Amino acid sequence: MTASRAARLDRAALLRWLVSDAVVSADGQVWSWHNPAHPGYAYPEAGGLWLALLARQPEVSRAPLDRVAAWLSRCEQRGELGRDGRRYLFDRGMVLAGRLAWAERSARDLAPERPAVEALLVDLAARRPVDPPGGSERWSARFGPHLLKLALPLATWAERGATPPPGPALVSLLDALRPAFDDGRVRPALPDEPTYLHAHCYAAEGLWRLSTVLPEPRAREAEALARQAAAWLARVQRPDGGLPPWHDGQRGWGPAPADVAAQAVRLWSGLDPQRHREAIERALIFLAELSRPDGGVRYHEHCDDQNTWATLFTVQALDFARGAADVRTLV
Repeated sequence: MTASRAARLDRAALLRWLVSDAVVSADGQVWSWHNPAHPGYAYPEAGGLWLALLARQPEVSRAPLDRVAAWLSRCEQRGELGRDGRRYLFDRGMVLAGRLAWAERSARDLAPERPAVEALLVDLAARRPVDPPGGSERWSARFGPHLLKLALPLATWAERGATPPPGPALVSLLDALRPAFDDGRVRPALPDEPTYLHAHCYAAEGLWRLSTVLPEPRAREAEALARQAAAWLARVQRPDGGLPPWHDGQRGWGPAPADVAAQAVRLWSGLDPQRHREAIERALIFLAELSRPDGGVRYHEHCDDQNTWATLFTVQALDFARGAADVRTLV
């Protein structure tokens, strides 16, 4: 990284903000964003991502980690992992990822997480992205490429030798979603829709993780697809370093979200850092422009919401760009 505006990204400040009252309440709830003029909401998916990252930071004390883990457990018991009273498969997977990282930090047994893993595998096999199902759905409620990111917690589970083994489910997941990939661009669940880059990144992240756990030649296939997806992101990056939220294969549109820029940096840094060196620097400069002095990262250039998951991803973007790219720690 050059000595540029990207230097404004202060990792310590990002972490301080993430453990502040703006993000974590006294009872362990993790908020979606902070903006007094536009209040956020308690968001278990963000809580899972928060716990997955912060549990791996030795400078973060156990107390907030335990509070968030306890809140997520209460949410699971009440069935509140999702929107509008529905249980989202993706959200449950991200909560599981956080709880696995917390279990490792606290040297806890993995047995309490087994029911969550078993439920994920059942719903994956049934291609049931939400429970109960609904009618016309947004992208996150469909069985689509973003669900490849479930490879993150399931691969961690497999690598720790826990049962049930998720290997067959991971192969089936790749087989089911392989048709979504077209010369690097991850197509949405419905063919007439544009690509949503946030979901595109989720798919690429899952493919990258699959490349580390699948048997050959499927591992090479997953890695090749992940590299193509990352290269496509570089092709659609804006000159200022941001990436559009939507793209139809010909053009992109909309204000550039911070989460996508940070996700792209992580992918570029881990899959081909030399090829994407300039794209990484531009994206970090863009993220620096969205960062606030207190550490929170705004969702996009026309938004004052200091977004929790975008800030989490930005911490890792910095770490990965500095040479610490390890897909096993990806959140």
